[in-house]
Amino acid sequence: MTKLDDFLGTVIESTTFHERTGHSVITTVDGYTYDHMNRLLAHEQEVNGSKKELIVRNHYDELGQLVKKQVGADVPITSEYQNRYGLGLIGTKIYKYNPASMNGGLSTFENFPDNGYVSFKATYNYYDLTAGLSYSDPDYLTNSIQYGINLMSDGTAQAMELGIHHGPPVSYVAGDSFRVERKDNIIYYSKNGVVFYISGTTSNGNPMIGDTAFTSYNGSIENFIIVNTNVALQNVDYAYNIRGWLKGINEDGLQDNDLFNFVINYNTPNSGTALYNGNISQVSWNTQSVNNTSNLVSTTYSYSYDALNRIINGTDNTGNYNLTNVSYDKNGNITNLQRKGHLTENNPTSFGTMDNLNYYYNANQLHSVTDVSNYTTGFNDGNASDTVFDNGNDDYEYDDNGNMTKDKNKGIISITYNHLNLPVDVSINGNGNVGTISYIYDATGVKLEKKVTENSTDTYTHYAGNYVYDSSSLKFFNHPEGYIEQNSGGSYDYIYQYKDHLGNVRLSYKGENDLVFYDDFESASGWNSNGAMYGTSLSYGNGHTKSGNFAGKLNSTATENKYSHCDNWIDISNSVATDYMFSGWIYLESTGGYGNSWARFVMFMNEETETNYYTLVEHSNASYTKNQWVYVEKRVTVPANIDKINFRVGLYNNNNNNNSPNVTAWFDNLSIRKADPSPDLEIVEENNYYPFGLKHKGYNTNVASTNIAQKWKYNDTEYEEALGMNLYEMPLRSYDPAIARWTTIDPVTHFSNSTYNAFDNNPIYWADPSGADSWTYVSNGVYRNNDTGEETNDWQRAIRETQAHFSSTGTDPIFKKTERKGTYYNEKTNMYLTFNNPKEINSNEYIKASGEISIGPQTKDGGTFLGWGTKSNVAFAATVASIEILSTIDETIINISINDDAESLKEMVESATFTVDLNKGYFGSYFQRDVEGNKEYGFNVAAISLHDGDNGASGRIKIKDGNTSFLGIGGIDFLGASYNIELIFENSGKRNYSVRGRVRRSDLEHAKKVKESKK
Repeated sequence: MTKLDDFLGTVIESTTFHERTGHSVITTVDGYTYDHMNRLLAHEQEVNGSKKELIVRNHYDELGQLVKKQVGADVPITSEYQNRYGLGLIGTKIYKYNPASMNGGLSTFENFPDNGYVSFKATYNYYDLTAGLSYSDPDYLTNSIQYGINLMSDGTAQAMELGIHHGPPVSYVAGDSFRVERKDNIIYYSKNGVVFYISGTTSNGNPMIGDTAFTSYNGSIENFIIVNTNVALQNVDYAYNIRGWLKGINEDGLQDNDLFNFVINYNTPNSGTALYNGNISQVSWNTQSVNNTSNLVSTTYSYSYDALNRIINGTDNTGNYNLTNVSYDKNGNITNLQRKGHLTENNPTSFGTMDNLNYYYNANQLHSVTDVSNYTTGFNDGNASDTVFDNGNDDYEYDDNGNMTKDKNKGIISITYNHLNLPVDVSINGNGNVGTISYIYDATGVKLEKKVTENSTDTYTHYAGNYVYDSSSLKFFNHPEGYIEQNSGGSYDYIYQYKDHLGNVRLSYKGENDLVFYDDFESASGWNSNGAMYGTSLSYGNGHTKSGNFAGKLNSTATENKYSHCDNWIDISNSVATDYMFSGWIYLESTGGYGNSWARFVMFMNEETETNYYTLVEHSNASYTKNQWVYVEKRVTVPANIDKINFRVGLYNNNNNNNSPNVTAWFDNLSIRKADPSPDLEIVEENNYYPFGLKHKGYNTNVASTNIAQKWKYNDTEYEEALGMNLYEMPLRSYDPAIARWTTIDPVTHFSNSTYNAFDNNPIYWADPSGADSWTYVSNGVYRNNDTGEETNDWQRAIRETQAHFSSTGTDPIFKKTERKGTYYNEKTNMYLTFNNPKEINSNEYIKASGEISIGPQTKDGGTFLGWGTKSNVAFAATVASIEILSTIDETIINISINDDAESLKEMVESATFTVDLNKGYFGSYFQRDVEGNKEYGFNVAAISLHDGDNGASGRIKIKDGNTSFLGIGGIDFLGASYNIELIFENSGKRNYSVRGRVRRSDLEHAKKVKESKK
């Protein structure tokens, strides 16, 4: 990955290259713009040099709340120009070529009627020109541009309106991007995505065009385009109550072509009980999905809770999807649950009580569930269990770490786990399913591969970061508003998703596929000029490629011109004249002198009765630029009588100086697409859920889940249905929506709940896909951390952390600035380093990182834990003692405290001798960089090592300028062996010392006995 930052370290552009063996390279370019408060305004993306796509454009109110976002739209890469005087065009560059004239100018052919912008890129910083927005283009003078940015020869830029400067100047260099934007009749001026001036005058709302005026010889700019920002697949509106709580998504119903609306009621439900404590009393929704059954459609849930805010009833408007009579024991374990739904799995037409569940426990571990409804839909009671524990009929069994190893209801006969308590192998033999599911993870616990074996057939899913493959091909990769899948033509379709307040995927949709032709030359065929009277064949190679492994090429010597037609003459049918865009990338490679050579695209148009070569021809702008890729695009109106179009590439080598250069033109990622400003929308999938996440069935059955990407549903996590598993595979544990429980211990739980309880038994309020921190709005601008109890009025921090809590794509700016969590293998010591709760990386717009380490029993892999921050806590044996390390530039303070059940250690620890060892060497090195890879955040941590002699553990800390500290410690069973804790501190290279302490085995054994006796 490469990235471009502004001077504050904010990411404004990133380029990602992804390559998997046997597959083409995928190159994504993401651009970000921000407002004057550094909030994300827009995210745009290109994939493999194809059309630019608007992912999202955000709008905020005066309180900083997100009130609207526009999702999905084509973003033009070039614009058509008119009224050109004194200016030349080379690819996307506009330049002044007439030194005798002081002035030159042009304007865009396109305009926008309401909201929109012009943008351009500076190429030099020693000329004088102005570019911006105007209502009309009467001339090519600076003082006729209504709202412009004046680039001056002293290397500064300033807002200029009708020839008068406004606001402070800003410095600029070649490559800086500028934008003049009208939004709600307010004009914003920005550089590199950051607003530097807001106009003091209000625009009158009339249509605007892009306008330029050049007053200096050799002045030039690139990529001068105009964009209508009112165009989007969906405009998503958000509404809040007076407390700042979200109360609606597209709350006005299915207006403005909305595909989905969602309303949250707290104290104003249409039915049910009004609630005033923050609990949600009712939600309602509507979609534009077509219900092709006679079954009623669920659109509303009304909820009721017990005194501990645990859900006990959820009643829908049809009565067909009710959750009722949920009860709990004193630890929050569910004891009873009833659920209505479809009574037959295929073609459901009858509804009733499909689940009437009774739960039975051994402590907090569920050992059996019985369903007295006798229906197999919903929860399938596949085992004849009873209320008695450990009599051979239990539904569930567990290993010593609390992981479920058997589920007889589903026919799961064994599950084995790795040292991270993640499933590795699952064997199934029951309920008509026979097979296995196996997983491979990296050292951090991130899933790399899943293999499902059924009937001797293996089905693979490969996870390559943000990219997901099946056995043979790429299936999809994520973007912040949904995902991208490769279509049959080799190009990419953007799928967008509506999610509710908890991040549950509710509706997926896409725009009508406007692509009528695409060729990335990966087939290295299809360009022999068949069907054309003239033309040659393309050759193919990899000397220069915009993406993938091949590009098409033409070669010319002397004054020879070459061109080639695609063999595919594309059938079209339009009742009226229709606009099309033909585009692609050109690379001119010249040897033996440049000469006068160029390349361009041509679109041929034939009508039904045509017998000659062509009816109409449209030429793109020529590309003269040598030795770099140039994007070329042309918009053309195709008459209604045309029924075939064709793409031609051409190389023209008109050398008037007789120096006979050899010129090669390379072509890549060619396309023709309809320029439809309001494309039709296609609903790909709709999901509606019971409380606790089981999916509704029985309506909207015409929308089928066929893509791997559609497995991501509840809490935006992957649902595995193979072999009857029916579990959500969340990052740290799996979840069973039929019984509403984790199958393994939740790593972060609240003190009042069992470690297997999900969502604090309030799945209407909580989402917990990762087990990370989340925040709740309290009052008066205060947010509370739901795990630590910490309160803050930094609402942006709270939202960032909550959003990161929900993020699973790894592509949005929030996630790019957040370190991942997991375990890394150290080859030198044959041990693992685990990043435990790292928070965000250290930057001036995020909170400082902090973490803690708990030392537990040694695993077979030698478990090791790593945390960092300005304050690190090490808890020995979890309940025996702790060391607190407080670090500044000038000093490091070590505080030792003893827990109540370890008084026998107090005298020993307080009298422990700490010595300084300046000569202690490193066992090895471990480097950690931030996710962009451009800064070292760290540490030069010595490798964690076990000492064979005393069966102890050691680790090292490096403190950097008092801001960031890192701690490593060996994973040894401290309750069964003597040990050494060795902490090495480095402070800006000024001093290097160690601190040692030793605890006798007998003392630890005594502490263990004290602890057991107190139980």
